[in-house]
Amino acid sequence: MIQYIGLWCNGSTGGSNPLSLSSNLSGLTKFYLKIFIMSFLEELKKKVDAQKSPVTVVNRGVTPLSLLGIAFIVLKVMGQITWSWWWVLAPFWIPVVIAVSLLFFVILLLAIIAAKEPTINVEVEASKKKTRTKKTKKEDGAGVEGKNE
Repeated sequence: MIQYIGLWCNGSTGGSNPLSLSSNLSGLTKFYLKIFIMSFLEELKKKVDAQKSPVTVVNRGVTPLSLLGIAFIVLKVMGQITWSWWWVLAPFWIPVVIAVSLLFFVILLLAIIAAKEPTINVEVEASKKKTRTKKTKKEDGAGVEGKNE
């Protein structure tokens, strides 16, 4: 597979291949694209090899958004799109913004619910404190009388 990509990037696939990059890209762009694709395939091979090991590796795999982001980056580097880098990298940062927004919304909702719970009546608390102090005064007085006798 890596050999085919090398031929594809060099334009040596023979004939009039519409996927040939030789006529559309400069040498430096082809070089970087080839390195990018080869490193991506090497990482993919490492992941496949890791799955063969007896250790269980939790891996979600490549998501459609990450593939879209990689495609946008390649198109931007190749000069096929003239978008801002913010929009080229949008498939990577938009899910993060959505997740943080949802987390903020849930925290805000929980705060509103907690604020609507009934509060303890201050008068009831004050009366409980008064009765406690009366009891302690009576107990203190009885202890003093017992000592005098």
